[in-house]
Formats: sequence, C-alpha cells, structure tokens
Amino acid sequence: ISARAASDSACAHVPATPYSMLAYGEVFLDGKLAPAGVRVEAMTPRGEAAGCAQVIEPGYFGVMQLYGQDADGRTPGFLPGEPIVWRVDGRDATAAPELTWSGEREIHRIALTAGVQAARPAFLPAIVR
Repeated sequence: ISARAASDSACAHVPATPYSMLAYGEVFLDGKLAPAGVRVEAMTPRGEAAGCAQVIEPGYFGVMQLYGQDADGRTPGFLPGEPIVWRVDGRDATAAPELTWSGEREIHRIALTAGVQAARPAFLPAIVR
C-alpha cells in the first residue's frame, strides 16, 4: 500500500467540501518527532473533523486541506473566523502560529505539539569550577 493510500484511508472520515484552506508542517508528540503513521486532525469547535493527514515522514505532516462547511450546511466544516482545534494521535495539540479558518485557499506552515513535553529547567545553573 502506498503512503498516499495509507493517508487517504486513515482520513476517510473527513467529508470534502468546495471550501478549503491548506496547512502543513512539523509535528511533535511527547517531546519527540511524531512517528510515521500518526494521524493529525483539524477539528471544528463543534468537534467535527474537517481536515486530516497522516505523518508519513517522522516529524512532518504534508499539505492537508481544511474544509469549510458547505453552502447548505449539511456537510460539516469550519465557519469563517472559527479557531482550528488540532489533534495529534487523538490528543489535543497546540499550534504555532494559531490558525483561524478563512477559506482563502492559502497554504500555512505550522508546528503542532501534543502530549507530555520534555521537562526544562527554569534556569540553567552556573557552572562551578
């Protein structure tokens, strides 16, 4: 099975509409590069999956379409100005920068972080000699 086919089957639950914008970027899970096979989802504030991709190369997800709600409102998707809620491997994720849906069909590079982060000291201690 090709990488593209695997990604398509992992994201078959997301309905397409004629309204979209695009995102791609880095993805971290538990302080490490997300492994291949991890699913990245863009969720509406109503909990509807309106975008999806699968990590093919560790730490990166390719260009994914984020869909807006169709004109008659029967197919779910984002509404203008709504924040995009991200999930990585089923867990809430933060995005830098944060995105709101506009449907302008532009491509946006983001970095997603989910799960436990590596502990960092509040300050670096002085080196004692």
